[in-house]
Amino acid sequence: MNRRWSVWKRWSRAEGPGRAFGGSRPRLEWKALWTPVAVLSAALCTLAPGWALASDENCRPLFDGETLTGWTVLGEAPFTVEHGAIVGTPVETQENSFLRTDETFADFDLKLAFRFQAGMFNSGVQFRSDTYAEETPIRVRARDGEWHDWTARAGRVFGYQADIDPSERGWTGEIYDESSRGWLDTFDKTPVKHMIESDRWHTLRIRAVGPHIRTWLDDQPIADFQDDFRSDGFIALQVHGVYEAIQVGKTIAFRDIEICSP
Repeated sequence: MNRRWSVWKRWSRAEGPGRAFGGSRPRLEWKALWTPVAVLSAALCTLAPGWALASDENCRPLFDGETLTGWTVLGEAPFTVEHGAIVGTPVETQENSFLRTDETFADFDLKLAFRFQAGMFNSGVQFRSDTYAEETPIRVRARDGEWHDWTARAGRVFGYQADIDPSERGWTGEIYDESSRGWLDTFDKTPVKHMIESDRWHTLRIRAVGPHIRTWLDDQPIADFQDDFRSDGFIALQVHGVYEAIQVGKTIAFRDIEICSP
């Protein structure tokens, strides 16, 4: 039988298990194994679709299904736990609101499920994000593809966002740099509509390893590009500000939020 290499990794004791997903990059120890099981696992990962994640021992939930422990609200919109899901409810403000993790993350593989009510304007999942310490001039590439100059207020969230877009444009899974550079790779390729339905659960996966960022929507690959502008930060769930009264109260829900070491 031909021998093949399979590589696995474990976090070093010096870093401790709590640093496995932290903002600083932990030191890794690499070991080579000559096991048929490891070879089979590698083969299955190669053949499986993009939804294949790291093994269970490298994954953990970010949401316990009952409380918001480990999360902090930024903004005016309320976030509650209902039937095992985090529910965000838009209020009458044009300011975006977020539910952010208290931890920060660098390289990771994140998956979750989301569901929105018909009439919801927009949402998204932030990653490698932070807040401005003071008023900051920024330049943003808007929906029309043009650059616009404005000033972000102190405390405003900025960073990468995997968009959740229920509009006819259908850019769910594309990457928007919130309160910073705006749409990143969308205008450098021919956009493909990724339509999502209201009142049903969809899956979203975000994988960020070094500068390589990828997303999947319902197991289908969406974004895949390189960007080294930001290397770590918190993860956050967005409730978008509203511009019409009819959008108030149209909820976005998230559940099955799990993060893995890549």
